[in-house]
Amino acid sequence: MNRRLVIIGCAVALLVAPALFAGDDAAKTKLPEGQAEVTIPVTGMSCGACCNKIEGAVAALDGVVKVKADHAKGTATVVYMKDKVTVDKIVETINTKTSFKATKSDKTT
Repeated sequence: MNRRLVIIGCAVALLVAPALFAGDDAAKTKLPEGQAEVTIPVTGMSCGACCNKIEGAVAALDGVVKVKADHAKGTATVVYMKDKVTVDKIVETINTKTSFKATKSDKTT
């Protein structure tokens, strides 16, 4: 009985491990028509509360679908509707509505 459990456990590990170690690129899926994703460099963040401020300000923009700030990487990744909001407007919002400095990035998908 124990041998069967070990074999089953190994099989599950082989199936799950690639997903756990694949990295961010494997988790990305194609965005729906009309949406884009941009990663914006942001300086001055040092904690989760900093991320919350950026996320709140950007999420309030009409056309923003999803926003995730990362103080360790110094970035804010935003999924947005291309016909409703621009990267320039997102950067401007971070710079005017928070105490952090965002710059326009070329990393748009």
